Amino acid sequence: TEKKCCTYNLMLRIFIVISGLLICLGILAAIFHPNLYRYMVEKELVMKPGNEAYNNWYSPPSPVYMQYFMFNYTNVADILAKGSKPQVQQIGPYSYKEIRINAVVEQNDYEITYLQNYSYVFDPVTSCQNCSESDMIWAPDIAVLTILNKMNALNSAELIFVATFFNIYQYKQKVSLFQYRSVYEMLWGYKDSFLTNIRMLEDKIPKFIADLLNLEKIDPYVVLQHNGTKEAESIGNITILTGKSNINDVQKVIKWRGLNHTDKNFWKTMYGRMLNGSDGSHTQPFLERNSKVYLFTADLARSLYVEYESDITVFDITLYRHTTSQWLFMNSSVNPDNEAFCGPTKCWGTGLLPIGQTQDGNPPLFMSSPHFYQGDQKLVDAINGLHPNKSLHATFLDAEPTTGIVMQAHKRLQINILVQPLKLISITENIHEDVFLPILYVDEQAMIDQKSADKFKSEVLKPKVYLEAGSYTILGIGVLILLVVIAVFSRRFYKKRKNNEYKEV
Repeated sequence: TEKKCCTYNLMLRIFIVISGLLICLGILAAIFHPNLYRYMVEKELVMKPGNEAYNNWYSPPSPVYMQYFMFNYTNVADILAKGSKPQVQQIGPYSYKEIRINAVVEQNDYEITYLQNYSYVFDPVTSCQNCSESDMIWAPDIAVLTILNKMNALNSAELIFVATFFNIYQYKQKVSLFQYRSVYEMLWGYKDSFLTNIRMLEDKIPKFIADLLNLEKIDPYVVLQHNGTKEAESIGNITILTGKSNINDVQKVIKWRGLNHTDKNFWKTMYGRMLNGSDGSHTQPFLERNSKVYLFTADLARSLYVEYESDITVFDITLYRHTTSQWLFMNSSVNPDNEAFCGPTKCWGTGLLPIGQTQDGNPPLFMSSPHFYQGDQKLVDAINGLHPNKSLHATFLDAEPTTGIVMQAHKRLQINILVQPLKLISITENIHEDVFLPILYVDEQAMIDQKSADKFKSEVLKPKVYLEAGSYTILGIGVLILLVVIAVFSRRFYKKRKNNEYKEV
């Protein structure tokens, strides 16, 4: 009937409209769901007290370990008596669980100022078998070499007076370039008898000698690693951005010790003193493979960068691996940018970063990659027992590209001390050239655990899948309805046409 026909046509029109709306909605969802997802991620990444981003920054849920590898010198007598090439035996790891608290000093909606209140507890389970903090090793004497470094800066006339005093003193006190210390002392500090006795002599020796050696400012305590609240204060407070103004700046370091650059006495140029990047626990979100990731490291008092190497997978989460390149620590004649990181008096070779000027007492300390990986080959050749290996000694971080969260990392650094031949000083008479003696290297490592990974996939990755699936499902339903309408309309049109042909006959 005519009424039935009208109803039928109306239903077809309604379904055409519905399919059109669903198709349009599906297309719009397919186009704009990345923006919606980005908005959702950005909202969660902005650091606010109480939200997950803030809580994970304040006290990371995944375990962090500091693993120390010590260098034990096995031919000390031959080095001192014959000038033999140093022979080292690597022992370790001595593993410590890091208890990380970022203690907030001041904060607002846009900035957080905090202290890195990190403490360390020895963990025998993840340490080398039968290793103990009480293990004894032969290591370079940092205190003695620091005093010798001060003497190396004297002119000939000054050195004659100071050397005479020093040679008499070192003979009576049996001062050496090496010391026998426990692993605990080498890591967490000790009161040095040599420096203590030197300080006690301040009033008994000519004042000009005391002034030349700057004895008044000598601290008898030698500490290589920081541990606890007091050390956090000595490192200094750090100010980061919350990401509220610009999500690309979330956790970006903008101040250290109250300044927007490092101390002017640390590095030669403003380029070297710039603060770039985060502390390494986070990168900028929506990370691209060709992006450099900048990090500020208070231990080095400088910023550095890592570059993309490859995609990797951890707990079924795709991560971008960024690692240090040889270019980063190339000598300044090859990489002119590194002139900013030369020492106060000279530039050093590839693979070395002078850090003595950033420490109390200005010891002749240098940072490098473990076993001088990516450094000048002559650094390796000068020491027996070093074997650079990328898989063991490279620094890398693996970040989830959408959020910028670092889910796996190994920050590996080696502390070395410079020994130089010094005329008129008897204990260096068999040292014929500059040599950099490794003291220890540290592997600061972290990896997301299964529980945290599952939570991340549920809260971050699955919503993206649901949005994508939802948009294409809506589009698919719209197309399906349209196809059904077309099929019904075609069938009806064909049937009507057949009926008309029958009537004509």
